[in-house]
Amino acid sequence: MKTLLLGTMCFPLLLAIPADADKRVTIDIKGLKNDDKVQEVTNIAGRVSDPKAQVWLVVKPQHASDCWIQTAAAVGNDGKWLVEAHFGDRNTHNETFDIMAIANPTNDKTHEGKAKCWPGAGSKSTVVHVKRE
Repeated sequence: MKTLLLGTMCFPLLLAIPADADKRVTIDIKGLKNDDKVQEVTNIAGRVSDPKAQVWLVVKPQHASDCWIQTAAAVGNDGKWLVEAHFGDRNTHNETFDIMAIANPTNDKTHEGKAKCWPGAGSKSTVVHVKRE
């Protein structure tokens, strides 16, 4: 505790720390960097600081305004997660996609399928730009 001196009187100075400061969740995509190549179906891995978090991977074709939420990721006790992501279909080639991992969606109706981009979430990863071969 710090003390603030005013004249001859001492007042304890209490620093306010947000109650949820230790509960902030971080999420990252691992093993992929901008401009990496992906296949039609590609396993995407990452890490989340809270293994109990709900984790979803969101895929957005760069030419579109909508996103595709993939199947919920399987999260291990160590916070590592893995999801099978789909990038277009068998006729999709040389297309660029943005991907983002989200933790703890703010909309309890978040589910696999087409959605407006980007879904709200307690935490979001950095967007990674990938290209479908």
